[in-house]
Amino acid sequence: MALMIFILHTFIGVTAIYASSCQFPSDLRGVWISSDKGFLRFSDSVIYDYPVILPAVISLDFHCVQNNGTHYLLKSPRDVDVFSIKVSVYFCLSFDRVKSDNYMYHVATPLEKTVNENIYALSNQMNASMDDVCTVPNTIDNMYSLIKNVSSEDIVSVDCPSVLKNSYVSLSADENGTENACIDSYVTGCAKNTQVAISTSSSCQSNTYIPDVLLLHCLFHKTVNDITYLYTWTDDAFSASSISHGFICIEISQEESSTVFQLFNDTCSDVPHASEFLKMKSKQINETCLPTTPAPPPGRGTGHTKPPRKKREPTTNWAIYFAIVVFVIIIIGFIVIIIKFFRKEMCDFFKKKPSTQNQEVSFTNIAANSTDTLDTET
Repeated sequence: MALMIFILHTFIGVTAIYASSCQFPSDLRGVWISSDKGFLRFSDSVIYDYPVILPAVISLDFHCVQNNGTHYLLKSPRDVDVFSIKVSVYFCLSFDRVKSDNYMYHVATPLEKTVNENIYALSNQMNASMDDVCTVPNTIDNMYSLIKNVSSEDIVSVDCPSVLKNSYVSLSADENGTENACIDSYVTGCAKNTQVAISTSSSCQSNTYIPDVLLLHCLFHKTVNDITYLYTWTDDAFSASSISHGFICIEISQEESSTVFQLFNDTCSDVPHASEFLKMKSKQINETCLPTTPAPPPGRGTGHTKPPRKKREPTTNWAIYFAIVVFVIIIIGFIVIIIKFFRKEMCDFFKKKPSTQNQEVSFTNIAANSTDTLDTET
């Protein structure tokens, strides 16, 4: 009995550790739409009804059992019977947050070719580690979009890449190696920073997939080796019925003098479940909405813009020098006048003799004074 209680406590403790240590980002609670798997429901540590095609199985719940900070190891609590052997099913994910309702994720488990699914199967008598399951590096080939299940108006889109700040016209569609001109067609990102608009004509095979104007919300873009990969989504009912869950990945590249747009259903990749359904080329840009330096305002009373002012070349201003010289001469002259004025006044002052009393000087007086002096001394 004591042994059973110990085992029960151990099981509960391990479960609690998994539940507390392996949790998805808090944004992911609720229902999301995956470009690879469609609708997915997340709790704090479980993905419910994850679509996976296995013998007698179309979906499984997957619990997060380990998180190393970048990747999440998931395991289904339900074992699958494969050739009378009970196996446990694992796979590995990593998430990159774009916005609170817009994520990108990578599937880090290689494709199991026998079932055409990215899973890792192991006997239920053994346990798989993250090193066993998470072996595929994060690249464009295993990256998928994940958006919140809300209307297009509520999706927090991102700015489309700068290469789409143009209106590409004179498109031609590559259909089985043959280029067919698409009259009155265009690809542009000028109408709105977060949307790309595509329009084709009835002469293009693309008309099967694209209505008169298809508006795509930009979710994420990345440039690798001069190729731009743009992940988009649309809630257009006509397109969503033909395109996987409304997701389209556009690969934009340069081919000689043409700009090439390759549209993939689901993700930009060459893996089997990614299918290119349209390839278009354009050799002409009709309009650009790239930021430019604004033109100067028109001159008053005319319809013409004022020509830009030429930058003045640095020149020597002789008038300033002349004025300075004249000013110095005037100051010097003023000082000279003041000095002369004071000098005259001083000279006049010192030429005046002090007034003296007319005293008669005689030897008698001198003698008398001398006598007085001698008497006094005696």
